[in-house]
Amino acid sequence: MNKTFLLLIIQLFLLKANAQVIQDTVIKDSLQGNRDSLVISGDKLFLVSPDSIDVPVDYTADDKVQFDYVNKVIHLYGNATIKYKTMDIRADYIRIEMNTNLAIASPLTDSTGKKTGIPEFKDGDQSFKAQKISYNFKSRKGAIEDVVTREGDLYVHGEQTKFISKQSKDSNGDDVIYNKNAIITSCNAEHPHYGIHSNKQKVIPNKLVIVGPSNVEIGGVPTPLWLPFGFFPISKNARAGILFPKEYQYDDRGFGLAGIGYYWPVSDHLDLKFLVDVFFKGSFRINVTGNYKTRYKYSGNFELNFDNRIQEVPNTYDRSVNRPIRLRWSHTQDAGAHPYRSFGGSINIETNSFSKLTYFNPTQALQNVLTSNFNYNYSFPNSAFTFAASLSHTQNNISHSLSLTFPDLSLQMRSITPFKSKNRAVQTERWYDRISVSYNAEWRNSINTTDTTLFTRKTLDTMRYGFKHHADVNASFKFLKYFNFNPNINYNEELTFYSQEQTLKDTTLKDTMGKDSVFGLLQTRYNRGLYSFRTFGASAGINTQIFGQILSSKGWFRGIRHQITPSVSFNFSPDYHKSPFNYYKSVYTSTRDSIKKEYLIFAKSPFGEPSVSSENFNIGFSIANRIEMKYYSKKDTVAKKIPIIESFTFSGNYNVLADSFKLSVISGSGSNRLFKGITTLYYGLSLDPYGRDLVNDREVRSKSFAIKNNKRLVYVTNSFLNINTSLTIGQLIGLFDNEVVKKKDLTKPSLQELFYDFNIQHIINFRHERLVTGKDTFMRTLHNLTVNGSIPLTAKWKINITNISYNFDQKGFQYPTLGLERDLHCWLMKFDWSPQLGYYSFFLGVKPGSLEFIRLPNNQTYSGARR
Repeated sequence: MNKTFLLLIIQLFLLKANAQVIQDTVIKDSLQGNRDSLVISGDKLFLVSPDSIDVPVDYTADDKVQFDYVNKVIHLYGNATIKYKTMDIRADYIRIEMNTNLAIASPLTDSTGKKTGIPEFKDGDQSFKAQKISYNFKSRKGAIEDVVTREGDLYVHGEQTKFISKQSKDSNGDDVIYNKNAIITSCNAEHPHYGIHSNKQKVIPNKLVIVGPSNVEIGGVPTPLWLPFGFFPISKNARAGILFPKEYQYDDRGFGLAGIGYYWPVSDHLDLKFLVDVFFKGSFRINVTGNYKTRYKYSGNFELNFDNRIQEVPNTYDRSVNRPIRLRWSHTQDAGAHPYRSFGGSINIETNSFSKLTYFNPTQALQNVLTSNFNYNYSFPNSAFTFAASLSHTQNNISHSLSLTFPDLSLQMRSITPFKSKNRAVQTERWYDRISVSYNAEWRNSINTTDTTLFTRKTLDTMRYGFKHHADVNASFKFLKYFNFNPNINYNEELTFYSQEQTLKDTTLKDTMGKDSVFGLLQTRYNRGLYSFRTFGASAGINTQIFGQILSSKGWFRGIRHQITPSVSFNFSPDYHKSPFNYYKSVYTSTRDSIKKEYLIFAKSPFGEPSVSSENFNIGFSIANRIEMKYYSKKDTVAKKIPIIESFTFSGNYNVLADSFKLSVISGSGSNRLFKGITTLYYGLSLDPYGRDLVNDREVRSKSFAIKNNKRLVYVTNSFLNINTSLTIGQLIGLFDNEVVKKKDLTKPSLQELFYDFNIQHIINFRHERLVTGKDTFMRTLHNLTVNGSIPLTAKWKINITNISYNFDQKGFQYPTLGLERDLHCWLMKFDWSPQLGYYSFFLGVKPGSLEFIRLPNNQTYSGARR
């Protein structure tokens, strides 16, 4: 309403009321005979009295403002608002009583009987709606009827409520809400489906809710579930406190409580949680987790678990005790935290198959390999050098083998061109300008053990450590315009701390018949010291590209192009068996004959056993192919490309210094994607250029070529074809009729539309091998069909199908899991069953949140032997 027009109405109203005197918009009350007065300035209301408030009250109304000066009352109609300090009240009707400093807000009723303009109250961080609000400006207290307040994920429905602002002298510095006959719930429905009902409640916003004797109501019906009292933390800020168990468990460890612990927010950057699961048969699990974060620098989390698992052995009186441990740590550095330094990675280490013993789900059961990687990198400013330190770990939960590398230190120099002139503007590029040099050095300590002996002295005995460095000189030249020439010279040196010496020991044993048997036993002795293992080599490569194409300007076919990338490489290395290297020694393998075997004298290298070949001069060759076809699309009126062969490469090598079989087996492999990438084909074959001789009905490889020995070009020794298809049901239907998928009705889906989001993965592998008998055999090595997805039976019902994988070769399913889920708005009902794991669970309870401990019933059952 326009303020000038409002003042005019007020003046006319005041002239009609003979009991008031108007002077400069100051209106004095002559009837009461005291100093109380009402002062109106614009749209502000001043109450001038020794007991009145000292700050003006702002007010607005869309329909009308009515003054009752006899009773000192102002009536505001139509989207009315009043503001006083931090307090704000909005409603369709507000009455201001000046004598008592009281504001009363309530809704109005329209012609249809519907209430409009439900009062809204806001004071500082607090806001809520109610059917009626009474607020005292001076005491900063209010009375509310049928209020709904929200604190975090909790809704508090109060029949009668008293509000005390933190600015009131009776508040002790906090906003306080007292409720009578109230329900606390996490359901956001107008009439909540469940809640904890109590006659008395005290709410301290951003701190906690305290309730007296209370019981759980479901659908407005009280249940036998009673609580003598309750504390519900609703703090938005982290606070230390005891964590009570949210569920109980019952399995082969007996009855137990899970989630007893303590939460400790150490600082604004770090918090810790300590949890314990306790079972009545003696088993327990300790869990320590933490999160940390420093803005613009780094963030991470960690978890340490120890499980003391006691289980009864079926059909016996024995008990098995397992004590697995799990350590997880993840650290991420912000991209802009430091210009030269980075640190981050993840650690995931377990002992005694922690996940398999602790969790019952196919994902954990199928996770047989655990890996960890942690890295620290530092790039020296204005330098070509980079320093790195890392930790790596690989663990197999089936074989229990564990490989740990720590520390792994390296110094790398990026490729530099030492002969290149810095002043490029005064001279042309010379051939030596393209020569580049690189260098790297590494120190490594590694441990190969098992997860059951990781924290024992035996682990220290398996420790291996060493140092190696590598220098490389290479260049890149172009000649005859289309050919690239890349020479390379490299030098490697490894310093090890162990050498080995093998000897043959004669041993005489008596068999069961009493006869003596003499055979040789090889013994290995390790010598400590510092030993140098040096190798070097030279190589060169030549490659180019050849294109061939056929084009057409008319019709559907517009052309085909064949891209060929041939390359030839030359590699040379000396014979390390001979002087001056003498890296190998020989030893007799038995006293019964004169057969010797060679062995490398270096041992226990953390970089793995070196592979040192005899003197060789290899010529490698490869031919990569790509074929594309171009066609005209009438639908899009443009020419499109389609790959016929995306990649198909033949490769092999020829050893000039070998005494026989100089030409290697020629390998070919390639891949193609079909049906818009839904299906991928992987294929390959091996071609042996040497012939075959039949000896005792068995084929023996001949030293002569097959074309000379057997009148055929090559032998196909093996080949394979792998077909991998992954798609959804919707994609499958869209391949035939895309319009059907576009017309999918999400509100009323048809039977086939229920399965549109299902993912199907089909893998089928074929292999061909030539047997030693000379016969070719074809086999199917893998045929697997996996289905994952959810079927929304209704808007609330859903069937979950997880990892339904059928193996056609073994004729069985692999770790299938079936589930049924019902969304009950604020509740959730869920049933999961994994038959191969012998595990099932039933859950009925409140969705995750502050009241998720309300579960009817709450169980987790395990039955049968774990597989």
